[in-house]
Amino acid sequence: MAKTWNPGDSSRFARQLTLGKPYYYINNLSHRAGAFEDRQTYSTVVFTGHQPFTGIPVTDDGYGAEALCRRFGPIYDQPPAGMRNAADPAPQVSGPLGKFRKAHEKGRVDEAEAKALEELLRVRNDPKFRHLFK
Repeated sequence: MAKTWNPGDSSRFARQLTLGKPYYYINNLSHRAGAFEDRQTYSTVVFTGHQPFTGIPVTDDGYGAEALCRRFGPIYDQPPAGMRNAADPAPQVSGPLGKFRKAHEKGRVDEAEAKALEELLRVRNDPKFRHLFK
């Protein structure tokens, strides 16, 4: 059965974890970060040693187990179901090609379409023209 440690269980997490075993936490992504990105992904962390004075387990980057649990908790000992790893490539999805290509057509985006999409994105993000796209 999968174990979960909430931010309030950070000291218990630091005592119970096993060095070298992967642990997982969930990343909540903003809707503004990427229009076609998953809203939640998970990240993997592995603890490889101990801090010199406190003895708290740490990652290779020096992140302590208690601090990581408090900051990013809850922490899981198995990957969360139904989510992709943040380190894996994002799924390939198409953009808003409505007026550039018919919906039933398939194939690669050519240079003209790519330039048109870049221009559309530039105009949509310009504060002067945002009222046109609401």
